Amino acid sequence: MELWLDHYSGLPTPRAWVGFSSASLKDLSILVRLAKRAGFRRRPLIKTVRDVTPDRPYQFRHALRSEQMDVLVLEKYWYVPRHFIGVFLPYRWPFSTRVRRAIVHEAINVIGNFTVGLAAAVRGGHLSSPGPWARPNPATEAAAVRFVRRKLRASGYAVKSREREICGYDLHATKGSTEVHVEVKGSVGRIPHFFISRTELKAAATDPDWRLAVVLVGGAKAKSYGLITAPTMRRIYQLDPTQWEARPN
Repeated sequence: MELWLDHYSGLPTPRAWVGFSSASLKDLSILVRLAKRAGFRRRPLIKTVRDVTPDRPYQFRHALRSEQMDVLVLEKYWYVPRHFIGVFLPYRWPFSTRVRRAIVHEAINVIGNFTVGLAAAVRGGHLSSPGPWARPNPATEAAAVRFVRRKLRASGYAVKSREREICGYDLHATKGSTEVHVEVKGSVGRIPHFFISRTELKAAATDPDWRLAVVLVGGAKAKSYGLITAPTMRRIYQLDPTQWEARPN
């Protein structure tokens, strides 16, 4: 696993890249097959020597677009004994202290999700939730995310979806120097009730920008309790495990 600051994205300023390298393209093909288990829903972008400038600083001839940040990129180079698979992060250089923390957090997520995906593949199991009970109704979840996204944008935030990644939250929102990582939970009925994953709890414990948004949907009008910090969540909600996974020692 490697974490780089380089110009390969083709953009005017360098970007952070996190991923894996190997002399064996066969090894990286295993990671490609694990991509969905690691939370990457889109097929990897493929880059070869034809896509790279011939002179230093080496970089992609066509710069990555904003929507291609956080997307898995597979780089296959026949002229060097090294191939790469990873993601370019959107943060612009120079990095603030807050951004450096975010980069480290995302790098840990990338390697962690691939590790969990590999372990699940070896066991013949599945990544993320141990059963369908841990996921809300898709329509409820989608309605809740739409509601929170509208609220954030109305408050002046630029919002980016992280729903397809297993990073501990759904929406990445920024407004000036303010940044929040919002995990959205949709619930039906009068009393909020939701499931929260180990990854989400870990993000709540380690990410100071993490927030919880609980939305009651299904009524005449959706109702939100605002953005809740991790300490507040633990104070107002009872968090009890409802299922354990048993593995041989």
